Amino acid sequence: MSVRGNLIGLAAVACSVFLADKWISAKAVVAPEVAMQSDFLRLYNPVPLLNSFRVGCQSRTGVGTGSSSSAGYRFLRDFKNVHYSRTAHMELCDQSQYPTVLTALHRSVISALSFSGCKVDSDDFAVAGGVQISYRCGTRTAGYVTSGSKMTGETWPAYVTLQLNEEWNVRNPL
Repeated sequence: MSVRGNLIGLAAVACSVFLADKWISAKAVVAPEVAMQSDFLRLYNPVPLLNSFRVGCQSRTGVGTGSSSSAGYRFLRDFKNVHYSRTAHMELCDQSQYPTVLTALHRSVISALSFSGCKVDSDDFAVAGGVQISYRCGTRTAGYVTSGSKMTGETWPAYVTLQLNEEWNVRNPL
């Protein structure tokens, strides 16, 4: 074989490896899409409920919200699920509102999960300890909801936070 033939063969192998790497990488990443979120995560909005506790409040702050997501991947036997997170945070007008706000949030979340067709796996609620709900929606989506914070001594917290976390399973459903 000539040097020229070896160089052409080497270039063909290098191109094949490069294209295979690009194809595998493109197939391995699972981008977060709205269609992968449960109806609960997509539609539930705690802001109107939280704002109802702010009537007559002199504080300038309102309800702060945030959301994030991270891509998943699947390659051979290695995988990472797609993850979604949403938060709502509100400073209370009066610390004595805390038990009432937390109870209302708990009822609201349970109702919204049921309305969305999700199954509650566990529901741990205590005003002093907060809300912890684990749920499943369909065969690929699971999540958990947390709210509140631990009491410090005899005083209720001056704020309430609701955190929604959900994962979409990148592997085929069982």
